[in-house]
This record gives sequence, structure tokens and C-alpha cells, in this order.
Amino acid sequence: MVDVESSSLNHIDVLINKGKDDEWRFTGFYDALESQRRLETWDLIGSFHNRFSVPRLVAGDFNEITKSSEKRGGRLCPYLQMQNFRDALDECGLMDLGFVGSKFTWFKKCASDIYVCERLDRGVATTDWLDKYPAAQVKVLECGLLYHKPILIYPNGVPIKLNKPWRFKQVWLEDDGCHDTVAIAWSEDGGDFANG
Repeated sequence: MVDVESSSLNHIDVLINKGKDDEWRFTGFYDALESQRRLETWDLIGSFHNRFSVPRLVAGDFNEITKSSEKRGGRLCPYLQMQNFRDALDECGLMDLGFVGSKFTWFKKCASDIYVCERLDRGVATTDWLDKYPAAQVKVLECGLLYHKPILIYPNGVPIKLNKPWRFKQVWLEDDGCHDTVAIAWSEDGGDFANG
């Protein structure tokens, strides 16, 4: 059972199994692109934390990184900006669930074949939620040519799936973004496709 408690253009906050022993809260976010508005989002996350005391999972596009290793390329992210995000998570007792798959969930091609990659999408949870779902994992999905890679949260761990052999499809070469996608994937694995 899912009960929507509040929503806006940037969030949805729901209670799962409201009033039952296994009640917990999920908040999905799409944060503001403007860094100066992010403090409003951190305040919103904090207000949910202060109003409810049930296990909690928060996930989505936070448009922020917690440390410089979550970004490759482009200019450095200001330390205070990352610290504000870490402080907001700490104040609410939210811990990062990590990820399975690609380290970066967002990419952008800038001038001169320079790519900027960041881990903007994530799942975080309270310790009591993690106690309920100790095997929980966040899987970063591959999804065509989108700038953001979607994430999927498995409360009981990523199911084991037999791998099918990979097959190349000639029609992919006709897509305008094919070269960029291959270049990004190659660079994530340590290759040098863009310069080769």
C-alpha cells in the first residue's frame, strides 16, 4: 500500500504500508539545477526527517556530488557545495547505499570532445531502513543515449540473472549519438576511444 503524503515538481513523498508494522517512507527527488536553490531542497529533506520517525529511503537526481571523486572532467565542484550536501544527509541520518554498475550517472559532452561525468543520482537511507533491508542495492541502468542513467533500487539485493551473449546491431551506427555513447563507455573502462 502506497499513500502519497506530499508532492511537487521536484519531489514525491510516500508512506509504504501506512500504520502497519512494516511501515516505511520513500521520498523521490529531482533537485533544482541552480546550486543556490539546493539549500531549499536540503531543508525540505530535513523537514521530512523531523516530522516522521519511520524507516526512510530517499532516492533520485540530487544534482550534487558528495566528494570530488564522484566527478570527472570539467571544473572542480566547490568544496562548500559538497559539504552542504553531506551535512544535509548527516543531519537526517541518511547513508549512501552505494551502487552496482557505472560509477557515473550523468554525462555531458563539452567543447573539444571533453566529457564531464558525475554521480548525481543515488539512493540514501536511514539505519532503521537498512536494518529492514540489509541486502539493499542500487543498480545503475544503461539506457541508450540519455544524459542521466536511471537507477533501480532492489531492497533485497540485485537478482542474479544469466547473461545473454552481447550482439552488435548495425542500425546503431545510424544514430547520431552512437559515437558519443561509445566514447563515454570506453573512457569509463580506461580506454582512449575519443583520441584513437
